[in-house]
Amino acid sequence: MNEGQNSNKQEAWLVQQLKEKDAIIDGISDVLMLLDAKNYEILEVNQAFLNSYGTSREAVFGKSCYDITHQLNIPCHHANRECPCPLEDTVSTGEASQAEHVHHDHEGKTLYFEIITYPLRDSSGRVDRCIHLSRDITRRKNLENQYYKLSLQTSKMSALGRLTAGIAHEINNPMAGILLYSTNMVKKVPEEGPLKEGLEIIIHETLRCRTIIQDLLEFSREKEPQRKSACINDVIEKALRILDNEFRLRHISVEKHLSRDIPDNLVDVNQMEQVFVNLLLNAIEAIQEKGRITIRSDLDPAHKYVKVEISDTGCGISPENMSNIFEPFFSTKAKGTGLGLAVSYGIVRSHQGDIKVSSQPGQGTCFTIEIPLSE
Repeated sequence: MNEGQNSNKQEAWLVQQLKEKDAIIDGISDVLMLLDAKNYEILEVNQAFLNSYGTSREAVFGKSCYDITHQLNIPCHHANRECPCPLEDTVSTGEASQAEHVHHDHEGKTLYFEIITYPLRDSSGRVDRCIHLSRDITRRKNLENQYYKLSLQTSKMSALGRLTAGIAHEINNPMAGILLYSTNMVKKVPEEGPLKEGLEIIIHETLRCRTIIQDLLEFSREKEPQRKSACINDVIEKALRILDNEFRLRHISVEKHLSRDIPDNLVDVNQMEQVFVNLLLNAIEAIQEKGRITIRSDLDPAHKYVKVEISDTGCGISPENMSNIFEPFFSTKAKGTGLGLAVSYGIVRSHQGDIKVSSQPGQGTCFTIEIPLSE
């Protein structure tokens, strides 16, 4: 083999090695840069980098990392001391370093990155280049932020619940007195006249206030379920019997599709009955008159939970209200307290279950409750 053939073979080998190197680098899902240790100049990037920043290799070669990732004309740790630069640590210590940075992509979206830098040394052992590896932790950070907000909201709601319980108890006693005296007085006044009419208004409004106070107390109790073995179908049947008169008065038909395969389960019967009554009352309010409510019960295919669906042919829920319906004190009804669904949600969650809703304005609403089967 002559010298020319050896040279061609070596060249082909080098080309193959470069292709393999590029394939390995571009196969890394994390954002990668090769940087000059002196001036932070970008020498190489991988495909994940180009995808993340919506750019090309030609557009970033020769530019500094802080220019591309932070849109700065000086190193990021000089512009902001709270933004530590792991690259500076690696150059000064000769060791790998780590930090978290906030970047913005080509669409202006905020991205969170965990950055790790590794030193590369020249023949004399001096750090002349660095590998800059960025892992996108945006989803994790967003979940952490959501958890923090949820935790803060939970603390606020717990404090509000305690405050509400105290206020409700204080109001309950004078309201009971007003109801007692107005009920006695209405029996002693003439049948016709403004006095009786005024007293009846007082009684009506007092009863409405008492209902609101009762809802507030139920919402603030946060009591653990008192579980006992029961069939969920029996609980549904009892809730339907309670509201039977309402169905007949409003000409609402009820369709039942209750599976016979559902085994007894450990539930708080009173609490679950309250959930079904609340959801059925919601359906009645949504229909007003002459509609249909369908209630189904079944086991999931894996026999892990009981599923109950309550659907109606009512007015439905607008898309802008869907995310708020389980929030306490949120109501689209003129006389609603906004606590029925919040209480129901809390009860289902205390049973380690889930409650979902789907709705189309003008076409009706369907609530789905899933309660895990006890071992």
